[in-house]
Amino acid sequence: MKRQIYLLSLEDNVSVALTELNMIGKEIHLEVKGKSICFILKEKIPFGHKVAVQDIKKQDRIIKYGEDIGFATQDIKAGQWVHTHNIASERGK
Repeated sequence: MKRQIYLLSLEDNVSVALTELNMIGKEIHLEVKGKSICFILKEKIPFGHKVAVQDIKKQDRIIKYGEDIGFATQDIKAGQWVHTHNIASERGK
């Protein structure tokens, strides 16, 4: 089966959809450096967009590819879409 989600680092709390993910309610299993990560997909994730791989609290840092890319503007549950509606970037500051 073709990989549908890319998670680079164990530090990451978001991963990237390599295809549109629309199997809401399906358990997703990821293996990163010998560690297994599982979550239930809670909503449709567009191709190339981020999905939370763990629960993220409001004001927590968003980590993608091992890099801090911003912070959560609201609580985000594992399996939810992560985008401009629930994160803020500090780029340019």
